Amino acid sequence: MKLLEAFLKISNELTPMFSQERTARRATRLLLSNLLCFGRHWLTRILCATNRDQRDWSADYRLFSRSPWKSQDLFEPAIRRSLDYLQKDEFICVAGDETKIKRAGRKVKRSRWMRDPLSPPFQTNFIKGLRMVQFAVVLPLHRIADVTARSIPVLFEPVESPAKPKKKAGKKEKAAYNRAKRKNTMCDQSVEHMLTLRKAFDAAGAFSRIILFTLDGGFCNRKVFKAILERCRVLARCRKDANLCFAANDPAHPQKKYADQKFTPESVLKDKSIPFKSGKFFIGGKRRKIRYKEIRNVLWRFCQKLNENR
Repeated sequence: MKLLEAFLKISNELTPMFSQERTARRATRLLLSNLLCFGRHWLTRILCATNRDQRDWSADYRLFSRSPWKSQDLFEPAIRRSLDYLQKDEFICVAGDETKIKRAGRKVKRSRWMRDPLSPPFQTNFIKGLRMVQFAVVLPLHRIADVTARSIPVLFEPVESPAKPKKKAGKKEKAAYNRAKRKNTMCDQSVEHMLTLRKAFDAAGAFSRIILFTLDGGFCNRKVFKAILERCRVLARCRKDANLCFAANDPAHPQKKYADQKFTPESVLKDKSIPFKSGKFFIGGKRRKIRYKEIRNVLWRFCQKLNENR
């Protein structure tokens, strides 16, 4: 099957999510034009790629403003087809992270000033744009070809943040803003997106399979770990100076949960009494031997002063 035929076959599966067939055809044309467009993928450039820049643009703009469809439904074919590359007895590995898109327009919804992640360590810069949460299912393609794993996007949603009140706002308005900011953080919204993906994979026929969410260090906090995620596991990158410990198991104090002795991931790496383990993993086109250390039944005593939004 040619690449264009495969693309049209997958895009035709999106027809039921639109209210009219002509709207689905218009969306398919815009999807294909997005691949052929050069430079910034604005809607005007996409229309120029299909030689429709001299025609009426109103119908194409109404597709994004008035047509009743949900962006998450666009990933339904990708979620369903990704199960064909995974074995029935293994986890569904879904990688998640946040990203920032520069959008400096004054009328762009959700556009906020944020810290630039590319700032040097000696100077904090700011950018104005959108904060997005993205999830992608990881396909182990090394089983069928000599290539590394590929990540297929299955969710891409903006982070909703309340508008910051002006300097002359009252105390009640500022207090309401602080409460809304604490209750609707990026991690809170990410947990809701995880539940959405769990339902999407259930609808695709993976009800009995476990989803393994591999997340960045920004998700390594109590809001994510204490969330009730059925048939899901969370694997997050931890800080090297995090205070870890084992269970107390003290008969004299049965209610004591954490042991007094603490350690950090960095101290475990430098501890010569803990031996290294080795295994072969497919990285960079071939299997490579990697050393690692493993410690089980570890507890993390969350510090009360730790910022939960970190």
